[in-house]
Amino acid sequence: MKTTILSLALATFAVPAAVLATPSTAHAGDCGSVASVTADIWDEYGSLLSNLPYADKVAKMISFWNKMAGGSWATIGPRRLEYSTNLNGTILGPTDRVFIAETPTDKDSVEIRIEKLDGKAKTSFTVCKVDSAGNKYKLWDVTADNGNYTKTWTKTVSGVKDRIVTVHFHGHSATNKFKYELRATKK
Repeated sequence: MKTTILSLALATFAVPAAVLATPSTAHAGDCGSVASVTADIWDEYGSLLSNLPYADKVAKMISFWNKMAGGSWATIGPRRLEYSTNLNGTILGPTDRVFIAETPTDKDSVEIRIEKLDGKAKTSFTVCKVDSAGNKYKLWDVTADNGNYTKTWTKTVSGVKDRIVTVHFHGHSATNKFKYELRATKK
């Protein structure tokens, strides 16, 4: 019985993680992204967790895992979009990476800078804002074409005060990588 309950709790946490890791569920051009899918899953099944004695242990295991992963590729779920901080990473193959600001922005504008540091992969990135009602608005959508080159894209997006800003990367190549540096600065 304990094994069944633990398996159910782990599956409940693993489903959102699998959704986040599955490239076919989200594309960079879609502001809904995988975060809304996982929110729907939690809305539907979250109440089950309160009845499972091991659910809190699974949540602690995922929290521990993410702490050990330190924002690397191994992190389960979205990463924090930290303002005025260089966030580095690599998209390898047809995967997604989502950055979400922890709190609504207190400024009306945010400058987004994405620098391609290395790699050949075609990669899309989309910047969105989400209001308190959950409405999502695409602010910027760019695709970096295949090729071994470096380039920097910069855009100041406005109308983001009291909104949560997100950045979503989507790799299109089967095996190539896209090494990047992301920086969001409030203006």
